[in-house]
Order: sequence, then C-alpha cells, then structure tokens
Amino acid sequence: NYVSKNIDSHTDGLTPKQTANCYACHNDVAKIHEESIHGVSLASGIEDAAMCWDCHGAHDIVTTSDPSSLVNSINIGNTCGSCHDDPNFEERHHMSIQLPGQMYSSSVHGKVSENGEVEGASCVSCHGDHDIKNRVQPGSRIAAITRHNTCDECNSDIGEE
Repeated sequence: NYVSKNIDSHTDGLTPKQTANCYACHNDVAKIHEESIHGVSLASGIEDAAMCWDCHGAHDIVTTSDPSSLVNSINIGNTCGSCHDDPNFEERHHMSIQLPGQMYSSSVHGKVSENGEVEGASCVSCHGDHDIKNRVQPGSRIAAITRHNTCDECNSDIGEE
C-alpha cells in the first residue's frame, strides 16, 4: 500500500500521536480541510465529521488513481455514502437532502460512473474534496448563486443550448 511503500519519506522523530496525525506533514491540505464543512464541524465539537482516515482509509491508503482507493472516482459515492446515506447521521445533522448517495446513483452522473466512465461526475466533482462547503458557507461550490459555475466546469456546452 501507499503508506508502507513511502514510509521512508515520512519525517523521522515523530511521536506515535504525530505519526497518526496526517496534519503533521500534510498541513497544506489540513488548512483547506479546517475551512471545510467537515473541519468547521470538528472544531465545533461534532466528532463524527470526516477526518482524513474516514475518506482515505487508515492502514490501507493507496493513491487516488488506484481502483481500490476509497476516494477513487468509482468508489467515492460509497465512501461519502457511508455517512451521508446513514439515516441516523442524517437525523443527527438535520440534512436537508435524504440519501444523497442513493440519489446520485440513480442520476445521470451516477449511471455514467457506474458504467465505468471515470470521467463521470462524482461527489467531489461538484462538492470539492478537502474543501467541501455546505450551501451557505462562503466559497460553496453548490450554493444557488455559484452552482451554475460548478456545472459549467464540465457542462458548459449544455448551458449554451
């Protein structure tokens, strides 16, 4: 796996707690994550907001291009859905859209991805990856006022019709 093959490139002298802390080395991504809905939620005490290992795995991390990666485009819907399609999670966090992963799977984007077209839009195509914002956060890619820009990134020809 990626971690074991690249362990020598990790900084020496880290404490066990630092070794398990992705932020120790990946602080550029950490800064982005802290401003995301997941990071803001964690900072406000919501312990089941996504941390690195929730999406990337723990001891089984592989590059995103690897089909077995939890964040590969063919798997990301299930990875996000592991929380976002959980009715208890939805209820605890007052989600306005129920079962979004299942909705995605039945959408044109989900059907294209299901058929093996890696170019099909996935959760991160629209929502972002480390920088996911909810609809009301500044910088949201899914806010009503900015959503057309997000869609135009892949579908500008459709908007012109």
